[in-house]
Amino acid sequence: MDLFSKHVAFIGTESTTASDIIACLKTWAHLHRPRPDFTLRAVAVLHVDAAPQLLSEELKATLKDDYGIRVISAAPKHQHQNGTPEPRWQTTRQLAFKLMTHAHVGLPLFDTALQQAALICNVVPVRGAF
Repeated sequence: MDLFSKHVAFIGTESTTASDIIACLKTWAHLHRPRPDFTLRAVAVLHVDAAPQLLSEELKATLKDDYGIRVISAAPKHQHQNGTPEPRWQTTRQLAFKLMTHAHVGLPLFDTALQQAALICNVVPVRGAF
């Protein structure tokens, strides 16, 4: 989620290597950019969870050297430190589960429900996501 437009976009990946994460960021910068002249070099700081693949030195070094992006991570088990994206993610996830419950479908359709919930959350204001 970017703080400029508060737009949620899910981009899938097959693995969590540094090169795959950077490819996802490039996809986001190309397909979901907040303005037409936006590039990945316009990102100054990337806030991430405390996941090991997001804290790898390879990823941090590549983002810093190639794009000038500084990586800041939340402490483990402290999701509230994620700031603005956390309420948006929680609302999107809860809405996805509610859509699945209403449709009487199981977890195999969670990714579809999550994408639909993201579309809804991108249009409807989310409480606490300011």
